[in-house]
Amino acid sequence: MADRATRRVGGPGIGAFLLKDGLPADAWLWLKRGTDWLDYRSVDARSGWTGVLGRAGVIIEVSTDPQANVKALLAAGEGPQVEFKRQLPADAEQKRKQFKTVAAFANGDGGTMVFGMDPDELTVTGLGDEDPRKLRDHLYALIHGAVVPSPEVLVEHYHVDGKTILVLHVSQGPAPPYGIAVDKGSRNKPEFYVRRGSSSYPAQPGELREMARSRPPLSEHIQTPLGLVRPSGYG
Repeated sequence: MADRATRRVGGPGIGAFLLKDGLPADAWLWLKRGTDWLDYRSVDARSGWTGVLGRAGVIIEVSTDPQANVKALLAAGEGPQVEFKRQLPADAEQKRKQFKTVAAFANGDGGTMVFGMDPDELTVTGLGDEDPRKLRDHLYALIHGAVVPSPEVLVEHYHVDGKTILVLHVSQGPAPPYGIAVDKGSRNKPEFYVRRGSSSYPAQPGELREMARSRPPLSEHIQTPLGLVRPSGYG
């Protein structure tokens, strides 16, 4: 970004930003605590979304155009609650690498994964010419078979630059800890992960105990970068 401005927030109130050339077409608002990224949204009047702030009672106007929102999501890039993958996993090792993030999101505040987007954060690779509904159902089945217990998720498909992508929303899970078991022999010994910054790491015993003890009651809806949605079941 060519122009940046910061304001310190000490509580509820109004923050003013003076922009000599007015509001640009690609303006973004970011909220951080120290070096920790908390939330961000587009403020270009064409798109925008809520994140963890919604659960804290902060009201943010949400765009009614999902296609505009998903483009804004891609433009913002990866972060603590957003991760990009080029393709769906094709073998056990790829399942382990990709779905550890699903487990970490479910163990934390939830998050969103985009399949068909290069992690370089610039290139939409797409998922080929297969029926998007079949791709969506396949992803549901993969998650159901690899993540235990099965988390609450929602999968949507979009067309960006003429290519199909899948957007996977993972809810904060009501019954942590969530782990991954990518083969039959590991179903009774799942691997548990948590999110630290923009990466997923193996969970420590103390973290597992804490997440199980402190998990609050959850809404039946998932708060996602594309709006408030209700998770659907598998199949």
